[in-house]
Amino acid sequence: MALLHALTLAVAFLQGGPSGDLPASIRPTKPTGVVARVNGVDITAADVEPLLWDWWGADAIQDLITYQLVKAEAGKLRINVSDKDVETELDKFMQNYSKQLKEGVTAETVLARQGLTRSRMFLRFRAQMLARAIVDRSFAPTKMVKVSTLLIKPINEQASSVSDAIKRADEAYQRLKKGEKWDVIFPAYNADQRANATKGLVGWRELSVFPVTVAEELAKLKPGEVTSPAQTEYGIQIFKLELAGKDAKGQDLEEMKSMYAQAGESQLMNRLTKEAKIERLFPPASGH
Repeated sequence: MALLHALTLAVAFLQGGPSGDLPASIRPTKPTGVVARVNGVDITAADVEPLLWDWWGADAIQDLITYQLVKAEAGKLRINVSDKDVETELDKFMQNYSKQLKEGVTAETVLARQGLTRSRMFLRFRAQMLARAIVDRSFAPTKMVKVSTLLIKPINEQASSVSDAIKRADEAYQRLKKGEKWDVIFPAYNADQRANATKGLVGWRELSVFPVTVAEELAKLKPGEVTSPAQTEYGIQIFKLELAGKDAKGQDLEEMKSMYAQAGESQLMNRLTKEAKIERLFPPASGH
């Protein structure tokens, strides 16, 4: 039996739970009787069901746990997304995915082989959309900055190495303050040659992720200005403000929102999982 049908059944067996949120048009039903026949030998739904639980039950259960966590949090905040909105986003995804495939090959078939049936994807999309809406509630451009960083790592943890790194960072900082260009200073002090291509661009980050003193400096800087050297868990760092969140427009604004959403959704799921009481009752504990 194809993985498509197997995972659809696994979701359907959890009647009365999150699977009840599926639109009637894609809500799977539990089969009965003979589901296949090989050379006259019947394979029944009863033969298949225990194997589905053993082979794919854990995956289906995890998807439903994730969905239930997000749904409950969204309910507290009175956030909802309609079936129509989810279907629209899912259809867009399927259309874009189809463009990458050979002619005659459908997205539904390819995704089904990966266990991604429409019913499973519907719940995943709804969970993602609810999570994004939850995270968007706390989005504040004034708390975001786009930065680049020059990182100077001590050779080792000895005091002399740390002192040397601090001296090099101070020297780079003074040269920047005197007007020398970041593009000149960065390769002269940067030890990680892979970072030269981007000149240390980090991208959008919340001010709260920086050390307090660095965050306070960044909040006061103008684009192109730099913070004084600060010791972080990575080494000695100087940060250059590329753009303040309050000034972001167009592509910069969309990039900032996307970066915030990605980090925020991960943090949201970690928090919800940590706060929730999740009891995994399948597979049952072995008595041996």
